[in-house]
Amino acid sequence: MTGLSLMTVGKAADALFAAGILDEERQSRKGSKTGRLAGMLTLRDSLYTVIIFADNPPSAVITDIYNKAIDRFTLTTAKAESYDETLFYFGHDLSLYLQNNYEYGSCIGVSVISDITDMPPDYIRNIIGSALMTEVSSVCTKLTAALIYIRQKYGSDVLYISIDIPLRCIRLVSDDQYVGEIPISRMALSTDGRSLMSLLSDKCPKDEQWKLLAYSVYNILLITGCGTVVLDSEHSVQRKNKILFRNTLNELLLPELCVDTVFAESKAGYALLGAAYAAREDWIRRISY
Repeated sequence: MTGLSLMTVGKAADALFAAGILDEERQSRKGSKTGRLAGMLTLRDSLYTVIIFADNPPSAVITDIYNKAIDRFTLTTAKAESYDETLFYFGHDLSLYLQNNYEYGSCIGVSVISDITDMPPDYIRNIIGSALMTEVSSVCTKLTAALIYIRQKYGSDVLYISIDIPLRCIRLVSDDQYVGEIPISRMALSTDGRSLMSLLSDKCPKDEQWKLLAYSVYNILLITGCGTVVLDSEHSVQRKNKILFRNTLNELLLPELCVDTVFAESKAGYALLGAAYAAREDWIRRISY
């Protein structure tokens, strides 16, 4: 399958085992056979990644080697006078927590998700790195982190839309370019020629807003031609609204057009998975040298 000889594969496995990346489960010997017994090799379960959300207050999520969230950590000390100090103290508390609860040397990477505009990524990297006494793999925005995972999972033919609940605007990413924030009414104006600004008022029925969003996405699809639409929300979307959106969009699309619609719902959306994926890929590059 690999095109490599058994000896080469064995040497590579031995190197990964010696580096603490693989665990080996030896089989029990039966009979009087001699020689080295075969063993089942698996990734070490204790390996983990730390994803820090530079919010106010900051928080962290620990993910396993398969990018699944296994633990969470929040600020335990009082806030400092400046956010810089708060972030450093948070990193210090997090470092102690990891030392007391996780195996030494099992952290494969640290990623930071930050939407703070007045703190450069390198500055945040230095603060977190100094507090944790380790190198930070990446510092990126929630949108960029989500896009990392979206591209890895769905490929390049995808339109990623981050939606706010209640619906006010959409943030678009297509072809690795951030299009920007567009009021959903502006994108829907050309659909039927009517002014739809009133649909954004507090008195507007929720189902009308979801229809409006479907019109907006339809217009964007006519321009981009993407085959997959991913809608990312920090809050749960009711099932009836999902059905309404999909049905409205499918009625607008031509019969020969087929678009997959995916709803991603969690506090961090796909940003957590993207940051964890970036940290793991950085770790794989480092151990490959």
